[in-house]
Amino acid sequence: MFDLIIKNANIIDGTGLPSFTGDIAVEDGIIVNRGNDLGEAKSIIDAKGLTLAPGFIDSHTHYDAQLTWDPWANPSPKLGVTTIIIGNCGFTIAPCKAEHRDLTMRNLTNVEGMSLDVLREGIVWDFETFPEYLDFIETRGVGPNVAAYVGHSSVRVYVMGEDALTRKATDTEIIKMQTIEEKISIIEFLPPDVAIYIFEYLDFYSLSKLYLYEPDKHIIYYLSLPNNSFVKKYHINTRLFEGVLAANKDI
Repeated sequence: MFDLIIKNANIIDGTGLPSFTGDIAVEDGIIVNRGNDLGEAKSIIDAKGLTLAPGFIDSHTHYDAQLTWDPWANPSPKLGVTTIIIGNCGFTIAPCKAEHRDLTMRNLTNVEGMSLDVLREGIVWDFETFPEYLDFIETRGVGPNVAAYVGHSSVRVYVMGEDALTRKATDTEIIKMQTIEEKISIIEFLPPDVAIYIFEYLDFYSLSKLYLYEPDKHIIYYLSLPNNSFVKKYHINTRLFEGVLAANKDI
């Protein structure tokens, strides 16, 4: 006997095949069978007239801060989203030193239009480094699957402070940024098919460092570099990414 059977649904299975009417069986939270007349279940839902489909992937969000006080990333799950990608546009809240928190929040306010008062009131700063941030949200628990950029702007501010907004990085500072990346890049590569998806759908950004963090926890991270116009306007030195790109040449 299954835990759950959803009957008579218009099923879109995500493979690209046409939809079909049928049933699915769920056991221990996993879909274990599909078809018709699948047998008995502890609970049965008649989904006649409804569509059953995989969750959506929202490839451009800024839930980085919100996840520290709202692990469900509302309202996305209510809209059918089961995977969110955070840290877009090179802006994240980690890595971040205590003395840079207000600057980081003001960056989000100026660029993304977020409320500074809400950020100051809401963000739970129980982390400094990026791995610590992922550990924090994993320990608190998250509703959807979470994939995250390590924002280039955050790495610059972590090393340069306020100067990150006004001048080029020195050679010494670039080396420090590279060291931060090396400390983050301790995890195995994502499977090639996942890497291809990320490169195809996260447009406007040149991506480097594509890694899987805690594979059983469904949290991935990678480093994002803003587009070329942004690089030229703010004098971002792309030497920071040369070693990373070389390491990822086979993806």
